[in-house]
Amino acid sequence: MKVDIYGCERRYARWKEASLAVGIKNITRENSEVIVEHVIDMEKGRNTSGAMKGGRSYARLCNIAQRMSQITRMLQERGVSDLRVTSEDQISNLFSDIRRGHIKTARGTVYKSTGDYVKVFKNFWHWWQKVNRKKGIRVRDITEDLSTASAKPKFVYLKKDQVEKLLEYFDQDTQVTLLFMFDSIIRAPTELLSLRVADIEVRDDEVWIHISDEISKTSGRSFNLLYCGDELLSYIKRKKLKPEDAIFDFSPAYLNRRLKEAAKQEFGDGLSHPSGDYYANLSLYDFRHSAAIHFRLLAKDNPHLVSLDAVRHRAGWKDFDMLNYYTQFIGMDGKIEKHGLLIQQDKNIYDETNNQANGANQEILRLRRELDDIKQFIQEFRQGAILAKSALQAKSAHLI
Repeated sequence: MKVDIYGCERRYARWKEASLAVGIKNITRENSEVIVEHVIDMEKGRNTSGAMKGGRSYARLCNIAQRMSQITRMLQERGVSDLRVTSEDQISNLFSDIRRGHIKTARGTVYKSTGDYVKVFKNFWHWWQKVNRKKGIRVRDITEDLSTASAKPKFVYLKKDQVEKLLEYFDQDTQVTLLFMFDSIIRAPTELLSLRVADIEVRDDEVWIHISDEISKTSGRSFNLLYCGDELLSYIKRKKLKPEDAIFDFSPAYLNRRLKEAAKQEFGDGLSHPSGDYYANLSLYDFRHSAAIHFRLLAKDNPHLVSLDAVRHRAGWKDFDMLNYYTQFIGMDGKIEKHGLLIQQDKNIYDETNNQANGANQEILRLRRELDDIKQFIQEFRQGAILAKSALQAKSAHLI
């Protein structure tokens, strides 16, 4: 079962109760009612759009409620008292101003994830279209030209040797936790804290991890550990964990704080990468970013051992978008080592020719053996014929 780390179920229940009773704060009655209707439909999986069917998670419901409320307040400030009659120009201008930094967050900073807000509003509008379509009413799509693109978030990039240096600042159990995060490219803390001992399997002397669909953000997956299999088994034995027990149990907020302190002490105040974030901002999720790059580089250096598809599967991505992003982040280009490739091609040609020659030689040897067998048969046949003739002559002489 997926652990509700941030108490989203409780938060959503409180929001729904208050919104149904008195409406959403600082939002008109009409807008409050339509937002609540939309979110409850998403909870129950009604009038959904896109390929994903079924009710949304509590985390997603909280996200929809919060962002739709924020978008609505912005539109109300521009004279939109009823979301259902928003014009294409009104919604387009709003998101354009957000992207350009004309509208700031409550802290006075520029919105970094405008695309996420656009996705929420698109989802709302497509829901509204579907509700009306069932009534025989056609509602035009005012969101089709809205871009859902967002700037990729900055993150702290750690190489494997830097991760190993950082481990020295933590106790033995936390070291296993951090190394496991790097080895597995797991989403932390959500997937990480939802893992159970029963999700571990020892197969052919290797430790395999099974992340089920239930706890995964995208889809379930299985993979073997490269760097911390033995340490993880010792950790489980040391803590006397049972199959139904959670493997890891810690406070994400506390560990994030410790990581920031350790990173600043070990690496200083500088940037982790020209395109990355400052070391002092290190968090749990940065281990996923860093591990993805590590395995991407392994795939580059060892394509016969590590495929890009295996890296995608390990990280739980449905496509290669994030791998492409990491490829660009580390500055990999499209260069192919021509000399090495030609040598390999020549070797392949030689091996193929050599195999063909060996095959031809083997066939010649086989034919020679068959010919020798035929010669031996003929020789034995002749010897038998001579003996038979001699015996016949001797018998004839005796009769005379």
